[in-house]
Amino acid sequence: MRGSIAAAVIGLLPTLAMAAPEAPGFKIPVVVKKLPNGLTVVVSEDHSAPTFGMSTAFHIGFRLEPKGRTGFAHLFEHMMFEGTPVAPKGTLTRVIEGGGGVLNGSTRNDYTNYIASAPVSALDAILWLEADRMKQTRLLR
Repeated sequence: MRGSIAAAVIGLLPTLAMAAPEAPGFKIPVVVKKLPNGLTVVVSEDHSAPTFGMSTAFHIGFRLEPKGRTGFAHLFEHMMFEGTPVAPKGTLTRVIEGGGGVLNGSTRNDYTNYIASAPVSALDAILWLEADRMKQTRLLR
């Protein structure tokens, strides 16, 4: 798992905000920290609404697949929604959507990402479930 995760938590999707030009006198708060396990965490706090946005990205995408043998990254994306021994299939979806949130995943050229947006009251449970999913990916190596 070390070095395989690009970013874990992106509060209110600051990567999109960082790409946009800033208005004069307007600064978007962004904090980046690399944890001892190799996980990079990017946080941009905005307390104007009681919600959060999160993106979890893994360094696995189409570009890394063997020539003539494609689809592994996309399969990996779908496998991450199959649950874990601790949180069976559907648990993550029920926690996020049950509180009015949304989730999705996508596979790109260089990475696979999972996004979620939900009320702040669900943040601890969702972070725990994401950590459980990441822990289980170690079994894939």
